[in-house]
Amino acid sequence: MLEPDDRHSLLDALRPPAGHALDRAVGTTFSLDLLALLTAPVAFALLEADGSEDGLASPTVILEAIRRNAGVIDLFCQAGQIALPAAYPPLGAYLEEVVHEVAAPVKHRIFHPKVWAIRYRSRDGERRYRLLCLSRNLTFDRSWDTILTLDGTPARRSRSMTSRNRPLSRFVASLPGLVVGELDKQRAEAVRELADELLAVEFELPTGFQGYRFWPLGIKGLPAWPFEEEGWTHSRLLVVSPFASAKLLERLPASGARDALVSRSETLDTIDPGDLARFEEVFALSAVATGSDDISRDRLGAEDERLAERPDYPLSGLHAKLFVSESHHRARIWTGSANATNAAFSGNVEFLVELQGTKSACGIDAILDGQTGGVKLRDLLQTYEPPDTSPPETEQQRLERRLDEVRRAIASLGFEATVIGADDDDETYSLVLRAKTSEAFGGLHGMRARVWPVTLGIEAAKPFRAALSNGIRFVPVSFAGLTAFFAIEIEAESRGARSSARFVVSAALVGAPANRYDRLITSILRNKGDVLRYLLLLLADEHVASPTVSVGAAGVGTGDGQGTASGLPVLESMIRALSRDPERLDRVERLIRSLGSSEEGQALIPDGLESVWTPIWEARVKRRQ
Repeated sequence: MLEPDDRHSLLDALRPPAGHALDRAVGTTFSLDLLALLTAPVAFALLEADGSEDGLASPTVILEAIRRNAGVIDLFCQAGQIALPAAYPPLGAYLEEVVHEVAAPVKHRIFHPKVWAIRYRSRDGERRYRLLCLSRNLTFDRSWDTILTLDGTPARRSRSMTSRNRPLSRFVASLPGLVVGELDKQRAEAVRELADELLAVEFELPTGFQGYRFWPLGIKGLPAWPFEEEGWTHSRLLVVSPFASAKLLERLPASGARDALVSRSETLDTIDPGDLARFEEVFALSAVATGSDDISRDRLGAEDERLAERPDYPLSGLHAKLFVSESHHRARIWTGSANATNAAFSGNVEFLVELQGTKSACGIDAILDGQTGGVKLRDLLQTYEPPDTSPPETEQQRLERRLDEVRRAIASLGFEATVIGADDDDETYSLVLRAKTSEAFGGLHGMRARVWPVTLGIEAAKPFRAALSNGIRFVPVSFAGLTAFFAIEIEAESRGARSSARFVVSAALVGAPANRYDRLITSILRNKGDVLRYLLLLLADEHVASPTVSVGAAGVGTGDGQGTASGLPVLESMIRALSRDPERLDRVERLIRSLGSSEEGQALIPDGLESVWTPIWEARVKRRQ
């Protein structure tokens, strides 16, 4: 169980095994915070600026981590669910090729899984795999969640293994087909290649478990109801779900006494007491767990995760999803993204992993009361007390629901942003945004909407409707201001109620300068010390765990940013790269060439670098010839 303030569990789960580096990663999430996504490449690259937690915030560390890994990470998220960051960092440009907005195949349903399928590779080519199944979105929400980590190794394909892993493989292979617009062909092929490899991966089970099954929901041709199995008699049931509907609770398999339900108070308020009566125990998180003396009774989103997990609305409290069934001495656990709602099991794209084991190890009492001391889940719960009355939905809540539907409809249109040539005098550009399709789109009736590039800020906002026809031209846009990410704000009023929503869409960027990413480096590296740090990161061996670089190290540079390249660490790193991995020197050459192309960049070149670099590069050229 992930505590609300636990920020390192996902980072730890993404870290490569010792001696391995990231080779391919495919992730999914419903809501996405771009700043949270920046932490994933850092975890994959295992880079630390100075061995402290603060090092993770170093721009040079994140820059190299993204440069190293952006080409092999694909993150699929629900269209319309990207949050607008308070401040958009220049590093965000490197995420443009990573993020892919998708839509569920079933109308009015959502893409809701939280899964990572990862392949690592060692220097000698050994492959390792990892599957992460979470209930948490890739955001900074302060909520209680779960994470399951399964490590695996390649194995000889057998009928039983292929059958067991096929649902996982089918899920990953289906992702390119859900993208709004088009996915780069090479990326789509790489995703499908990973999906095929997963058919022959033998995953290691966590301690206490004896078997596993994968349950992707909402994928055509795959089962959508995981709770029935021949020979299994449900004797007791535990449901942990922040969102629930009476229809789904009634559909769950009948069991004996002592069934338990854990949810949010505002969710339970919307369910008729008669429908809750089948559960002997009904709980909500206590004030100890929520950190508040009050239990929220806000009905908005109580039955619908689409509203509760809005990109501009931080989520807190219970967010974990668990279904636990016992039969005699055995137990089965389903964990992942699916809530106990009708939508989750009738059209949403979701992902659950089923684990099987003994009741003593993973049964309901083991989940609620723990096995080895410490904080117990039951300690964080309080018996649910229904309110005297359940207030009807308000006009404000109806308006929020309508805005939510319009947001996703807009994002599902797909967009293209065209860069129009620079002005030679000051190198400014025009950026033209168009919707790829707008047929029969009438969702903005009675609403106001405006749009702007995230790099320019709301001051550059223009009416959105023009994007549905001739396009919207933003000018002037600096080189650093070019972006594929656009912020959209929609506002509406109805019968005295007012509401607004902000979100980000990812457009296909057309006509951007070919050297755009290389040139952006000069806006991120602030002084010679930063450049030296980045040089050493470029030369670091990605297969060596936790390479450490410090600007203050002897011979590398000083804390004031006045870096010098005359010390041994730089020379030794270059010689090592020339011997073991000369392609790393090609990256250094591109950096030096990029810096030398402008006066600002030339001022960042460390003192003495030329004398160290020239003979190394000459040797590299001769070896290549």
